[in-house]
Amino acid sequence: MQSGAQRERSKLRRLNMVMEVMPRTPIELRVIAIASLLSANLLLSGCAAIIEFVDVTANGLPASHDPRLVSTHIPTKAELEFHDSLFIVDLHADSLLWGREIAQTGRHLDLEKMRAGNIALQVLSVVTKTPGFDVSKGCVPHDGLNSAALLAPLQGQPVANWFSTRNRALEQATRLRGEAELDIQSALFDLETSKDLWLIRTVQDLRRLLDARSQAVQRKPIGVVLAIEGVHWLGDREMTSSMIEQQVDEIFEAGFRMAALTHRFDNGLGGASEGCNGFGLTPQGRQVVREMVGRGIVVDAAHLSNQSFADLFEVETGPLVSSHGGVKASFNVSRNMSDDDIRGVVRSDGTIGVGFWPEAVGQRGTYVEAIGEAFEEALAVMFEKEFVTEMDAARLATNGRPYDPYEHISFGSDFDGAVTVPFSADRLAFLTTHLMRRTTATGDQLFPMEKIPLVAGLNACRVLAARMPSEKAVRPSPISVCRIH
Repeated sequence: MQSGAQRERSKLRRLNMVMEVMPRTPIELRVIAIASLLSANLLLSGCAAIIEFVDVTANGLPASHDPRLVSTHIPTKAELEFHDSLFIVDLHADSLLWGREIAQTGRHLDLEKMRAGNIALQVLSVVTKTPGFDVSKGCVPHDGLNSAALLAPLQGQPVANWFSTRNRALEQATRLRGEAELDIQSALFDLETSKDLWLIRTVQDLRRLLDARSQAVQRKPIGVVLAIEGVHWLGDREMTSSMIEQQVDEIFEAGFRMAALTHRFDNGLGGASEGCNGFGLTPQGRQVVREMVGRGIVVDAAHLSNQSFADLFEVETGPLVSSHGGVKASFNVSRNMSDDDIRGVVRSDGTIGVGFWPEAVGQRGTYVEAIGEAFEEALAVMFEKEFVTEMDAARLATNGRPYDPYEHISFGSDFDGAVTVPFSADRLAFLTTHLMRRTTATGDQLFPMEKIPLVAGLNACRVLAARMPSEKAVRPSPISVCRIH
């Protein structure tokens, strides 16, 4: 029988044998092969420990002694009561990536934290492709390491998922459907026995969620919307027009109601904001947008290159979402939105999800102050005099609704997204309190109290209601769907 030391040397020899042939294979296959070899030598508990370690390391919370956690905006009782009266929507969290149920204790977000933070509707994004920690030359090569793929073997997913972004997306959707309530119409009439999470797939489901939360005294259901952060496989060269139609049908039937074309990597659909090429939407990408819109899948403009962003407005004329990120005027990095990007989303009658993490909003003052500055800079663009004049005329000619810049900005946390969000979902009241109290350089209140409900959730609700499929031929107006009784 081998001793412990002999077994370890044997493992190392097998690993070295794999390494000797690695240069003849693509980098992603090399790393997956190593991960699969290592996972084969670990018990399932060991795999879980590795995933937990990566989760804790990637989704950091600032140290308790970090002075930037100190906020002068500690919520009062009245401010907490106001926060708890809101219908709060967060446009982006990556919690599904880590293989745990939402009911299980997580880092930034889980069921109990959502309850404590009064989140009413959470967009849960499926991440199938993300680069490694070492991004050379300031951009992400299209054929670079996909570190998200390494989690598949460690989570015990089928081998077919290890090499397929499509399969990993469908796997995460299947897990959520198993945890969530699917028959929302019946659940509305039996709130006591329905599941805690409701998978929202239609406009009517969205209205049922608002009604249920207004009726429930204690156990309020929490809505979830499935999203994909990068439909990379739809950009494969072998994809024909009919295949794209079938694949978009597939993701729709799986429950997805929001999707981004890219995530950090350029692909066959278009350029990414952190990609190396900066090109725009391809003909394939344009078809995917049309197919998604036709089925009621919201197009997420986050992570698009500047040219892809501009091209998107030529294809999709309805409300757009940029689910999470910052603005260049506040923090000038490649993935953040330019002033033109902001204007484009507003012209579409869409909304911008402001992210919560320092790499998106910068690092000035306390954490919530940096987030507040990103909100303020985005609103400054929307309030520009010439743009207000343009939007007033456009609204008068279309829907007759007066232009209100506050209708186009939302929450886009990026909880559990391998970034250091400074607080978990249960402490969201610190942000709403800061926005309520924040003043401009002239001493004016940045957010009048009556505008906070819009920013906290009703803007995102309106855009989802405008794009999600309807169960009835006569589509209800988005404003009526999201009205709080």
